[in-house]
Amino acid sequence: MLSSSDSKKLEQEAVSGSQRGDRNAFRYIVEAHSGLLFRTAYLIVDEPSFAEDAVQETFIRAWRNIRSFKPGTALRAWLLRILTNYLTSEQRRRQRKVRTTNLDSAVFVPDYTRNPYQLTADSESNSRIWGAVMGLSIEHRISIVLRYFGHLTIPEISTATGWREGTVKSRIHRALKEMRESDLGEQLGVAVNSGTVTVKGQGSRADAQ
Repeated sequence: MLSSSDSKKLEQEAVSGSQRGDRNAFRYIVEAHSGLLFRTAYLIVDEPSFAEDAVQETFIRAWRNIRSFKPGTALRAWLLRILTNYLTSEQRRRQRKVRTTNLDSAVFVPDYTRNPYQLTADSESNSRIWGAVMGLSIEHRISIVLRYFGHLTIPEISTATGWREGTVKSRIHRALKEMRESDLGEQLGVAVNSGTVTVKGQGSRADAQ
């Protein structure tokens, strides 16, 4: 298993190679991050085909813009920003209509080996959780997924979405409040009291105030 420093070095080499037009180097980026991006997209949109399209489009856009990637920037956050921007605009445009994307470059198509429905537990409780999450606006969904399922910090979410940190906190707080007020708070293990967010199994967090 590679150490964190070795993985970072390989990623930097992959970025440099990609910026020189090396598709094999970019393939490393695809393989390293496709799982995270697909899981994130799936949790946000709850449609496997939409999530796959979003990831493929993310890598196509990343390839086209890789030369603009600046050293010192977190690649994960850069890719997540492309993904969340796409999901936000596409979700609005689609209005529940599944978009069929014609991709012309197989090098950017990740190989998904896991059933996307296995990304969450098959329990009645989780069904209610996802029902509540899917009832949120796309911005609130992104906030909840990145924070509580992606375990990103507020600054990381800010970088990944382009939102101000205050906006991130506000959206998380409002999303959790909406979920609680929908009578699912106890089922979700979520409480919002005086600006402090408590998530079952994770303790208190005051970052959403």
